[in-house]
Amino acid sequence: MWRFARRWLSTSSIPKNTETEQILSGSLGQDYAKAIEFVKESNFTQAEEKFRSTLESLSNQGMFGQPVYNFILQRIALILRAQKKQNECEKTLEEIVMNYKAKEKEYSHQLGTACENLLKQYLQSNIDKALRFGQYILREDNWKIFHRHTQKDLKFLIGTAFLLKDDCHIEAKAQFYECLNMNPGANTCFVLHNLAIAQWWHATKYQENEIGQLHGPQLSEYKKAILEFNEAAPNLQKAIQLFEALPEAYDPLDKNTVLKNKLSGPSLTALTEIGLESELYEPDKILNSLKKLLKFYEDNDKGNIGKALAIVGMFMCENGERGQGLSLLRSALESVRGKNDYNEVFVCSAYGNALGGEKQAKYSDLASKIIAGLPYWAEKSAYLHVPVWEF
Repeated sequence: MWRFARRWLSTSSIPKNTETEQILSGSLGQDYAKAIEFVKESNFTQAEEKFRSTLESLSNQGMFGQPVYNFILQRIALILRAQKKQNECEKTLEEIVMNYKAKEKEYSHQLGTACENLLKQYLQSNIDKALRFGQYILREDNWKIFHRHTQKDLKFLIGTAFLLKDDCHIEAKAQFYECLNMNPGANTCFVLHNLAIAQWWHATKYQENEIGQLHGPQLSEYKKAILEFNEAAPNLQKAIQLFEALPEAYDPLDKNTVLKNKLSGPSLTALTEIGLESELYEPDKILNSLKKLLKFYEDNDKGNIGKALAIVGMFMCENGERGQGLSLLRSALESVRGKNDYNEVFVCSAYGNALGGEKQAKYSDLASKIIAGLPYWAEKSAYLHVPVWEF
């Protein structure tokens, strides 16, 4: 299963019973062992120095570009990422890809893993590079090198890159559909979730007052997007079913189903938002789905409850319970304060809109300041499952 949390360096991360382990267990691994100790102390400068000293020793022994060499490069990339040195991290992962690409017939599996890691890094730091690299990967002469299990993962990652880019819904959905047709196994839940988000966003691409003016290819695209949007909620329900190992698709109106997997959170939140926007539920049942959303985050992911509180708070403010709604919005604001992410932007905007007047301007300005420090795809990324590269 794809990882969505970071794992840290340790000596146990050396692949067991491999040539890499044998080499780093000998004299060439002395600086590597020292580097690991520096990492444990969060002394990244000294750690990088020792890792690079290890690279020099390996290169002097004719091991440049070999798996053990790339193993050390990956550790360097990891500490660069920890220091938020994204450009340097990218270049290091790019070097690993080039090293394996030079010997692709001998190291096709390692090349696939290296390409996955680089794509995952780009999804965090540079979507434009992710798309260019994705197109390069999909070239027939490159694509045929990868094993089928790697191709499935790459399809998902490339689809996610398209979805994080503006107005690439069609391309994103195409990659997700192809991935599902290849049977991604345990990762199906993630593909279904991101596909559902693509179906939702594509259907809302056009404003209501624009629809009557559509014609030709645009009208055809809109009609198809609306048809596929009908699959969005069911796909989110299936994703939750898989995350939770339920016997059947999740029913948001079933009071007896208790969700326990933190990974279900994004799907449950999106399902609730779609339900509110599309009026999927009868008015008397909407509140039940909102209560389930809050209950889920209270029980499983309290650190990320802010957006859920804001969604419920907005609903109450709009439906005659302004006092309780504002109270929930204030709790939401406190929950996300200082995170400087899109969820804080969402909550600030929601609270400001509820207050109105001069106070709305205050929170709108605060949201704008946070947005200024985020990449342009931050809002979209907050809705998706975006894997983090590992080793």
